[in-house]
Amino acid sequence: MTKQEKLSEIKKIRADLLALEIKVLSEGRFPAPEPGFILEDFIQEVRNHYYVSAIQMAGGNATKAAALLGVTSAGVAKGLKKAGYVVG
Repeated sequence: MTKQEKLSEIKKIRADLLALEIKVLSEGRFPAPEPGFILEDFIQEVRNHYYVSAIQMAGGNATKAAALLGVTSAGVAKGLKKAGYVVG
């Protein structure tokens, strides 16, 4: 991955985090279940948020991010990949 691609990926992560934070703030702590609410989608959004936040806090170090989350570094890579981010 080139430096430009990494920078682009970081910008995408920051935009996604901002969108999630705005959503959570506008809805309160947790959204109310209502027609169209899908629990698994919401849970996945929360997981995505934590994986991305942890890798940012750890400066891109998957081992440190794993320690923050109580998972393995492979789990961090899998979580980021499932969230749609390039891991490599």
